Amino acid sequence: CEQKRTSKSLRSPLLEIAELAIVGENNVEVAMSKIPASDRQSIPEMIVSVLIDPLLCDFCVKPSSDVETYFYWNCGSCTMQNSFKKSKCAACLKDKKQDYDRSTLFRIAEDAAIQSKTTEEAYSHVLEHERRSIPQVVMEALVTCIATVADGRNGDRRCRRAKLPGYDYCATHCDPLLLTAHTPQLMGDAQAQVSQPPAVRGIAAIIAKMPSFLKSKFSTLLSKGPEQRIDCIEDS
Repeated sequence: CEQKRTSKSLRSPLLEIAELAIVGENNVEVAMSKIPASDRQSIPEMIVSVLIDPLLCDFCVKPSSDVETYFYWNCGSCTMQNSFKKSKCAACLKDKKQDYDRSTLFRIAEDAAIQSKTTEEAYSHVLEHERRSIPQVVMEALVTCIATVADGRNGDRRCRRAKLPGYDYCATHCDPLLLTAHTPQLMGDAQAQVSQPPAVRGIAAIIAKMPSFLKSKFSTLLSKGPEQRIDCIEDS
């Protein structure tokens, strides 16, 4: 529509932070220092330079295309910066607690994912003008198994393991009976079997072999004569 940007225009989260940092500044380094530490890496210096003076962008490094540059958290114990995919600090190995700092984009995505069962539901919790800032690959990684697990003194929390394809639960919390529908295909199609996660293949193999295993056990049990009394499992 060729309308100029105004104070009422909706901005992406990072652009809003960058614009606040350059107010009254004409020096890129000073403006970058005004950006909160938790967001400094996720806002490219090139963006700040363009906002101050478009001619300065020729001397800046182009922004990274790696999502981990914009989605990360800082450990509350050792301040180590960690990928959004990690639930434990790579340096001190402590779990991600309530006192950790997050990049703005990671905060938006994680808060939406925690209260959602699917990526579609998670995106519905993100403001419309912010959704394009959250790649689907990030949201899919954050919408984890919906099972609730104990977390010591911190109470219960949502399981952080990845979901099995097509299910709301991870391999640990998924009911094996839910996987029976996939058993014939997995056992009959070698290519499909290889493409499935190891946990699915293992459970499918157990389900497939269980009937013959139980049949052999029960046939041994029934072969005992009526004069033999079975009082416990050891007698069989």
